Amino acid sequence: MILRRDHERQRLSLSVHTLRHWVACVAAGWLVMWLLMTVDVADAATPEITTQASTTTVRVAQPFTVRWTVVAPTGSKVMFPKRGLQLGDFEVLGVSDQFDVPQAGTNATRTWTRQMTLETIQTGDLVIPDLEIRIQSARGSDTAESTALRTQSLTIHVASVLEDRADPTQFHDIQPVVDVDIPTEPARNHLAWALGGTVGVAVLAIASVIVVRKRNSMTPQTWALGELAELQLATRTGEAGADEATLRLSGILHDFLLLQLDMDEGGRTTHELLDTVSDKHTVAREIIDRIGVLIKLADDAKFAGQHLTQSELAAAIDESREIIQAIASSQQS
Repeated sequence: MILRRDHERQRLSLSVHTLRHWVACVAAGWLVMWLLMTVDVADAATPEITTQASTTTVRVAQPFTVRWTVVAPTGSKVMFPKRGLQLGDFEVLGVSDQFDVPQAGTNATRTWTRQMTLETIQTGDLVIPDLEIRIQSARGSDTAESTALRTQSLTIHVASVLEDRADPTQFHDIQPVVDVDIPTEPARNHLAWALGGTVGVAVLAIASVIVVRKRNSMTPQTWALGELAELQLATRTGEAGADEATLRLSGILHDFLLLQLDMDEGGRTTHELLDTVSDKHTVAREIIDRIGVLIKLADDAKFAGQHLTQSELAAAIDESREIIQAIASSQQS
């Protein structure tokens, strides 16, 4: 009888222990599921914004793109700022939107992307400002919570077409001297050469007089601006190549200084002419330095084989036009 009671007591104790173990396992399982659901909800409820530019260094008037991407829970409403023609110091050339796009491998979140194509004619370190993007959570009602997030601002370095030019003192290798036999010409050819040279000098003299008279009939500023307009048209139509246009631009600036400041040619180079202007005439040092940079472009093209692109050449012509107008205005005041 006593053994039977002990056996029943052991069976009851074993059943209670098994029941407790089963309850503990079920509770642990529910706890793990609740934690996983909490983590998923927390992750899905946190929108993310990334800002990316195609490059951080551009030249003047060189287009580039900036992309803003928002990752938010499915069903959210993402509101970007209204489009405009200007974004900070940059001009907006185009805008492309891809909103509410599913993400690969998950149904919990979607992406909203805006891409802008920008350019600027300013130089230096310019800032793309941050944007305020409003995100309305997916709660299925008009009173759903709305959150305002700001994107990261970006700094873009805009280089002038006059920057980073090659050193004109670095010449190409010089080829060895080649001896050439000079043929002996009959004495009668000397007279023909002398007559031809005399005629050539006369033609050049007449042409110079015509050019001088033509220039004297208008102000140096009007003449120089007209020459720049013709040069710009020639570059656009392909009549003048980049190297030829660069040398012509240098010549226009040289002749304008002589005419505007009523100076003699004197066989001076443009650099020597700038030194004379700096010493004897009231032209701002900043203007002289700007002319010197443009003259360096011509030296690069002539001696170092550096070629300007169409956009760089257009910017150099615009820079020359501003310099001419500034000098003419300072001389009139």
